[in-house]
Amino acid sequence: MLETHTPGGTDVIVAASVFLLGGSALAWTLVRRDQPAARSHDGSAEARSATRIPPEAADRLPELLDATAGDIDPAAATTEAGRTAAHALLEADQAFAVLAERVRARLPQGTTPGTAAEAAAGSRPPSRQQVEDAVPPVEAAALVVLEAQLRARVRAWESHLRTGSDPADSPLPRFCSLNPFHGQATVTEEGTAASASDAPVCTACREAFADGRDPDVLRVRTRSGVRPVEDAEPAYARGFAGAGEELARAVQEPPASGPVGQRGGGRAATGSVLGAIAVPVAGLVLGVVVGMLVSILVAGDGAAGAAAGEGAGPVLLGYPLLNALRGAGIGALAAVLVFGIVAAAINGVRRLRSGRHTPGDGFDPNRCDELDTPVVRENIRRLRDR
Repeated sequence: MLETHTPGGTDVIVAASVFLLGGSALAWTLVRRDQPAARSHDGSAEARSATRIPPEAADRLPELLDATAGDIDPAAATTEAGRTAAHALLEADQAFAVLAERVRARLPQGTTPGTAAEAAAGSRPPSRQQVEDAVPPVEAAALVVLEAQLRARVRAWESHLRTGSDPADSPLPRFCSLNPFHGQATVTEEGTAASASDAPVCTACREAFADGRDPDVLRVRTRSGVRPVEDAEPAYARGFAGAGEELARAVQEPPASGPVGQRGGGRAATGSVLGAIAVPVAGLVLGVVVGMLVSILVAGDGAAGAAAGEGAGPVLLGYPLLNALRGAGIGALAAVLVFGIVAAAINGVRRLRSGRHTPGDGFDPNRCDELDTPVVRENIRRLRDR
C-alpha cells in the first residue's frame, strides 16, 4: 500500500497531477496572451486588448484639432469638376469640424490650445494620459485620416485655382484599413496597387495575411468587452476602407466604443489581471483535487487507516491535508519552471518567424520625415518592382 502520512508515496501522485494540469493551464495562458489575436470557430477575432492611441498621434492632437480648409468659394472654380470638388471639400471640412469639436469636448478644460487666443488664455496641450482617458481610439484614428485627406483636398483645390487642373486627378491618401495608426497603405489585401474599390492595407498587415497570421487590427473597448473595429464600429470600419466620403458620414455620430484609459481603468486592469491568473489557478486547484482522489483510489482502504495514524494531521476524504499541500507545492513549482520555459521558447520562436515588420505608431503623410519608415519604404519598393 502507498503511504499517505509520510513524504513520498501518494504525494507523488498529487505533485504529478498538479504539474500536468496546472502547468498546462499556465502554458496555455502564457502562449495565448502573447498572440496578437485568436480566432474563434466562426472566424471572428477575439482581441486580447484594446489598441491604444500612439504617442505620436496623442502629441499631435492640438495640431490635428486646429486643421481647417479655410475659405472655399465654389464660384471661384473654373470647371464643373472644380465646383464639384469645392462642394466635396466643404462637406469634408464640416465633417472634420464635427469630429474635432466632439474630441475637444471630451478633453479636460484648459487643454487643447488649438488657437492663438486659447493659448494666450492659458490653455495647454493635453498629456498623453489625458488623451487616453478621454478620446476613443477610433475617433483619434478618424481624426488622423480625415485631417490628411482634408489637406490633400485643399492642395488639389489650390492647384485647380492656379492651373485649372482637375481636382479628381489628385487621389486622396489611403491609410491601412485594418488599423489607420499603421500609416498610409499602397497595397491591398490581395497585393495589388490600392484602388478605390479595394480595402488598402499596410505591408505588415498584408504579409500577416500571406503568412496565415492574424494582422494587428484596430481593437476598441465596448461595454461587451474588447472587439475588432469591424465588429464594434462597422460604419467607421467601412470609412477607413473607403476613400473618405463614408468616414465623413460615420463621424457625424459618436462611436459606440470608449477610451482605452478611461476612468475606472483600474477596475479594468484588475479584471484583466484576475482573468490572466484565473486559468492557471483553476488548473492548480483541479490538479490537487484530481491527485487526492486518484491517490485515495490507488491506496484503497489503507489510506483511511494510515490517515488516522499518529502525526497524520488534518484529514479530508481520508487523505491528510499536509500531504496534499506538500505535493501541490512540489507540482506547482515544477510546473512554473518547466511550462514557463516551454511557453517562453514557443513565443520566442513565433516572434522570430513573424517579427520581420513592426507596424508604425503614427503617420502624417504631409511630413517628409515620416516618409522614411519601413512600411512606406517597402510599399514604394514593391510599386517600383511592378
